Amino acid sequence: MNARNVVTIALVVFVAVSVAVLIGKELGKGSTDGGGSDKPSKAQVVVYYFHRTQRCPTCRNMETYAHETVTTKFAEELADGRIEWRVLNYEEPQNVGLRREYDLASPMLVLVRPDGKGSPPFKTLDDIWSLAFDRARFIAYVESELKDFLKDASGDGKQAG
Repeated sequence: MNARNVVTIALVVFVAVSVAVLIGKELGKGSTDGGGSDKPSKAQVVVYYFHRTQRCPTCRNMETYAHETVTTKFAEELADGRIEWRVLNYEEPQNVGLRREYDLASPMLVLVRPDGKGSPPFKTLDDIWSLAFDRARFIAYVESELKDFLKDASGDGKQAG
C-alpha cells in the first residue's frame, strides 16, 4: 500500500468519525449541550468539556478524544450514573457562572464533584492542550486523572475502570 492510499484511507476515516460525532451531538443535544449547566447531578463526578461558540479543529479533536475516553474506559460508571458527561459552551449566558467558577479562558476538560465534597471539588485537565494530537497519550492522561478523581469521590478506595 503506498503512502497516498494510506493518507486517503486516514482522511476518509477521519471524516466518517467527524460526521458520526456531529450526528451524535445533534441527536443528544438536549441532554449534553447548552442549557444543562445548572441541572443538579446525582453523579459522583461530572466530566465537563467546555468550548467556545467558535470551534477550531484542535478543540473538536480534544472533545472527541475526551468523549471517547469517558464512553469507552468508563462505560460502566457512565451507565450506572457515577459519571456524567456534559458538553457546554462557556460563552453562552447561562454558563457564565461556570466559566468564572472554573476560571476558563479557553476550551477545557473539567472534572467536578457535584456534591462539592472532597479536595479539590473540581480539577481542570490543562494538559489536554499539549496532548491534543496524540490520541494515545491524551486518552491515557484523561483515563488516569478521571480514575483518581472518581476514586477520591467515592470515598471507598474502589478504583474505577
